[in-house]
Amino acid sequence: MDTRFWGPDGWHLLHSIAYTYPSNPNKTTRQKYKRFFNTVPYILPCVYCRNSLHKFYKDLPIENSLQNNNSLFEWLYKIHNKVNNKLTKQNLNCKTNPGLSKIRKFYKKYVVDNDKSCSEHPGILFIYSIIFNYPLSKSDFITNIRFNKHITFLKLLAELYPFDKFKKPYKKIILESDLKNILIKRCHFKRWFYTVDKTINNQCPSYKKRCEYMELYRANCKKKTCRKKT
Repeated sequence: MDTRFWGPDGWHLLHSIAYTYPSNPNKTTRQKYKRFFNTVPYILPCVYCRNSLHKFYKDLPIENSLQNNNSLFEWLYKIHNKVNNKLTKQNLNCKTNPGLSKIRKFYKKYVVDNDKSCSEHPGILFIYSIIFNYPLSKSDFITNIRFNKHITFLKLLAELYPFDKFKKPYKKIILESDLKNILIKRCHFKRWFYTVDKTINNQCPSYKKRCEYMELYRANCKKKTCRKKT
């Protein structure tokens, strides 16, 4: 999937989750956030992005940044900057990384604004991109690791989703769903998540239109950080 399409929405979701991390988390909370963020290098809809993120996680282990809200938010900020620096070296990014305080100020407003007025829940395009890049069937996985990471990502996202307006219905559907059977095939995954989308989003387009829109951003080349659309 075209990184310019899903990247911003994905970062908005992940930074918002980091922003709402408690100031004084207990052990259970620390473990939940750690497990959630550790799924991300396995579920991104781009193999090169997944490989890079695995490397960046080794450079900056999340275990060292779970003390409080400030430490986790700064950790993700540094991870994001590593991604930006990689894109700069590939001549795909010409912007200077903004300062940490500027990013924190942005998400302070972003989380509140999206809780009040957003009609389509943040992260929706990112999640759809993950689904449209998902293997056609479980048998396409080399191991069960990525399969299980997708399930963990969805379950923990239901608990950690940072926008209260959408969190309750999203959590109810996710936790009541048999994800192991749903994620057996991409077509089942797509249909199921569309029901989630439709339940939460009262302006949700038809399934056909949603799928057609997503297909517009499917990358058709094999270059690193593909940005070519079909």
